[in-house]
Amino acid sequence: MTTPQIPRHSAEPTGRPDIRATPQIPAQWGPPTAPPQWNHPQTGPQWGHPQTGPYWNHPQIPPQWAGPPSARGPRPDLPKRGIGLGLAALITAAIGLLFGLFGSAIGFLLGLVAIGLGIAGYIRRSGRVLAAVGGGVAALAMIASLTVASVGASTSSTPASASPTPSAPPVSTAPVAQPTTAPPPPPAPARTITARDWQKIAKDPTAHIGESIVVYGTVTQFDAATGTDSFRANVDGVRQQNEYEYETNTFLTGDVSTLSDVVNGDTFRAEVVVGQPYTYTTTMGGQMTVPTLSVTKIAPLK
Repeated sequence: MTTPQIPRHSAEPTGRPDIRATPQIPAQWGPPTAPPQWNHPQTGPQWGHPQTGPYWNHPQIPPQWAGPPSARGPRPDLPKRGIGLGLAALITAAIGLLFGLFGSAIGFLLGLVAIGLGIAGYIRRSGRVLAAVGGGVAALAMIASLTVASVGASTSSTPASASPTPSAPPVSTAPVAQPTTAPPPPPAPARTITARDWQKIAKDPTAHIGESIVVYGTVTQFDAATGTDSFRANVDGVRQQNEYEYETNTFLTGDVSTLSDVVNGDTFRAEVVVGQPYTYTTTMGGQMTVPTLSVTKIAPLK
């Protein structure tokens, strides 16, 4: 049996293809077969059974894989991030700012802690906005703490002389009248008086200025405090038997030579001229106004 010969193409082109020609098929070509990766739909891993495939929302699959299947599979729901670090940074910074306004070192330390919490919250995306705000407040707390502390230190280191020292208000003291020198005694001799006359003179010395009289008394103070030209004595217009009977406190002045023989405790007789009343301060701090007599002649009594 002879093999039929397949007619060859004409060497001369005819202008259109010969549809009768049968293409030669290589020997390795055969009928199309399924590639090895093509498996049965029920057994291939990429074509999973609804009860076993990981991409199908089977009721037994966890809820985070819900959604229709896609080439990459459904996107799981990401957990929401908290704001704990950012909120902690803001609260710590606010407390630090309060301490910083009073110049406390605690404010500076809390500011550092708040900055650390803010950085951690920003990196971990835990309340980034709050972390940024807390960082700014923390910086303010640190600046306030340093500023108040430096101002306080400079104020305390200022020399005391730079600030005005409060001075006590001046205490006004009542002027003390100095004993007025009586006018020169009249040429007439001093007249004797009674105890009643003396009481009138002691009551109103101004009304009797210039009168020359005779008095009796006992010296109560004649020392360095009174000086050598004045002394204090209890005086009366008449001579008394006892020293304690001379009752009127009186200030007497005279020349040093005239008073040279008089000492404290003497009982005397004196010719005097009435002068202005005299006010002096006592040892107890009070003031006393007494008659003033200018001595022209004095003699101790035995």
